[in-house]
Amino acid sequence: MADPPDISAQPSAPGAEHTSHAGSITAGELALVCSNYDIGVVESARKFKRGSGSSPKVVLKTSTGVYLLKRRAPGAGRDDPFRVALSHEIQIYLRERGFPAPELIGTRRDHNSMLQTGGKTYELFRFVPGLRDDGSVEAAGEAGAALGLLHALLLEFEPAWKPPSGNYHAAPAITRRLGEIPGRLGDPRLRAPVHALTVAYQEAGRQAESGVAASPTQLIHADWHPGNMLFARAASGVGPILAVVDYDSVRLGPRVLDAASGALQFSLIRSTPRAKYADSGVATNTQQSPITLNDSRFTAFFRGYHRFARPALAPTELTALPWLMVEALVGEAAVAAGGSGKASGRITPGSVPTLLRFVEKKVAWMMENASRLASMAAASAER
Repeated sequence: MADPPDISAQPSAPGAEHTSHAGSITAGELALVCSNYDIGVVESARKFKRGSGSSPKVVLKTSTGVYLLKRRAPGAGRDDPFRVALSHEIQIYLRERGFPAPELIGTRRDHNSMLQTGGKTYELFRFVPGLRDDGSVEAAGEAGAALGLLHALLLEFEPAWKPPSGNYHAAPAITRRLGEIPGRLGDPRLRAPVHALTVAYQEAGRQAESGVAASPTQLIHADWHPGNMLFARAASGVGPILAVVDYDSVRLGPRVLDAASGALQFSLIRSTPRAKYADSGVATNTQQSPITLNDSRFTAFFRGYHRFARPALAPTELTALPWLMVEALVGEAAVAAGGSGKASGRITPGSVPTLLRFVEKKVAWMMENASRLASMAAASAER
């Protein structure tokens, strides 16, 4: 195999996050990794900056096709071989059953789905040249349908590797992280919005508890947002989903957690660049206030979900949905404003007050409209 070109001078993909060279895959590292795969002659290599900057990626064009190489982020179990094996087992299982999971490429010697070398862990996928979510109702419906199908397929699946647990519902870590924000940023003005969000989070947890307890516990994706979907091109906008990526967070949990966080991500209206802190790409809807949700996308998401989910969401789960959406949004804000996690790279200390005010208003609206949102989700199940 020919040595791949030096990628350190390659331009970044449009709209990519900045990542230091220390977090990049070097040319020498790339040559070593590629030597473990039967992918032909490498013709070009370019950095691919979507997703977390702590997991550097490279798109390889070779004589046998186009591939995406990913180095697992270190720490917090993300590069633990058992966690990686669980993620791969699930993706292979789903793909064999027609779900649009990415295709893993096995190593040359033993056809292993992961490569461990030099103290690092790598994955190689066949590259999917899909489109990102365009903010349309159709895209939200496709995302809901894909989640319903994933839940149906994983309901009875028993993996060989023990999955983790833990989630954003009634999580002490979220209230603790919220409480640390004013001190960490040295800004006492943040105490009031932090207190309001803490109270809202705790109340939402109480309101959601019965629905969470009644929801079937199974393997869930736990990171269902537009940034993890790749869509086909349609005559107008996007078409069906070509690939659902990033199974690093898969865990055991009540399925309603996925449904709530997915609905939130696909129906949020983000009004300003500073408020757009999640990797979602959701377009601003000028027909509705940024404090509301996009009703059309919210309804389409659940209409799609109920095409495949078996059984349909129960009344107790539907009632819990809006409250779980509150918990999910507060949890995301806590991570972003707290200075850690995937979203934090997009938030500067100066933008934290804007973020917290945005989330505080959005949360208040969702709590006031909880009954209406639950009714909309229930009506979508009946169509």
